Amino acid sequence: MRYTIPKSVKSEIKITKSLYLKDIVIFFAVFFIVSRFDSYIHKILIIPYYIFFLGITLYFLLPSLNNPKKRNYHSYYYFLIKSKVKYHSLDVHAIENEIALNKANIQEVNSIGE
Repeated sequence: MRYTIPKSVKSEIKITKSLYLKDIVIFFAVFFIVSRFDSYIHKILIIPYYIFFLGITLYFLLPSLNNPKKRNYHSYYYFLIKSKVKYHSLDVHAIENEIALNKANIQEVNSIGE
């Protein structure tokens, strides 16, 4: 008997092309929480209240532009839990360094050819 090993154990359940079961569960959970608090909102503001939270929920469920294969709520979660003590240096002069490196390589090639 031959056993096959699955490639991905943590795959998401896809409902349609871009809609996942997890998104639907999160959407209904947010809707439930928002509906529980609508008694604290003035009656004139109920419709804008629901429109606002609908927009926020849809934004958080969209794919993140900065983190591939993650959602916007993952990006905000990572932002909130990141360590404020650690320092990560950024190469702010990347373009200038690349130009200088290319000039040095060209001068080296020219000196070898002479």
